[in-house]
Amino acid sequence: MNVVSIMAHADDEMRCLGTMLKCRARGDRLSFITLTDGSNGFVQNPGIPRQEAARIRQRAYDVAAAKSADYDAKASEGLIPLSDALDARAVMDFAQVELVQSRYQERIAIANLELAMGITLVPQEKTETKEEK
Repeated sequence: MNVVSIMAHADDEMRCLGTMLKCRARGDRLSFITLTDGSNGFVQNPGIPRQEAARIRQRAYDVAAAKSADYDAKASEGLIPLSDALDARAVMDFAQVELVQSRYQERIAIANLELAMGITLVPQEKTETKEEK
């Protein structure tokens, strides 16, 4: 069964997480759709303007990417454990996902909803016949 959680904000799915975990345990396919991109500010400080929120997300990614590159270089020289470099890479990847989601949230939500509803057209692979080869 396809189960879709449509929420207004990131982390709102925590309100139905128990139900979603039960669905996953029985083998259901889960989709989470967030309808906002978070660019209207932050819950902790709702007074932050939209453009400033976008700049903060971009800066968070830039800092995480720089730290990841630094840790990768240090790990390759044996100066720090590889696990530290991998942790920094995970933080960077998470920041990149948040940045991309904030830019394309509406399109991502529509695509996920279409996929969950089974109305997404997936291109079929063309198989060559003997004559075409």
